[in-house]
Amino acid sequence: MSVLLAVSDLRKAYAGVHALDGVSFSVEAGSITGLIGPNGSGKSTAIDCLSGFQKLDSGRVVIEGRDITGQPAHLIARAGLRRTFQTVRIYERLSLRDNLAIANQQVDPATWIDESFRTRRYREAVAASEARARELVALIGLAKYYDAEAGILSYGQKKLVALASALMPRPRIVVLDEPVAGVNPSRI
Repeated sequence: MSVLLAVSDLRKAYAGVHALDGVSFSVEAGSITGLIGPNGSGKSTAIDCLSGFQKLDSGRVVIEGRDITGQPAHLIARAGLRRTFQTVRIYERLSLRDNLAIANQQVDPATWIDESFRTRRYREAVAASEARARELVALIGLAKYYDAEAGILSYGQKKLVALASALMPRPRIVVLDEPVAGVNPSRI
């Protein structure tokens, strides 16, 4: 197996408190890897730093041989690393369909010109996005809510929508922060 993600010597301090002090690990392609530790041990900080949501004090983050250290979150997402958050971040007034369509926009090949003129590229991108969204909503067991506002869902269901949103653009790696907190145990 090859190394998909390599994290070396991550360091992050807040006003002298060391949240991360030399964190290193690697993730093999096709594997499931977990960061385990008590509350306040720096797991979420590590995820924030490697995904570009917080600036590292030092260290290195590499995806498939490409150094992404210090890049902004949107470029890290384009490089293939998607993440979820401890607290749910979805558009509650939009349908599940629209939440997933938004999650796919960054990798959508259609331009605003394609959309304006409803070109073939636009129509194909919409069809592909719709098919992927339906597949993921079925996978998380929420197909009957596909066109419903996400705000009507339980907290655990919203976490599943956030997971589906992270999976929508077919990333190389997905980093989950507290993935099952609030999710019905029968779903796990």
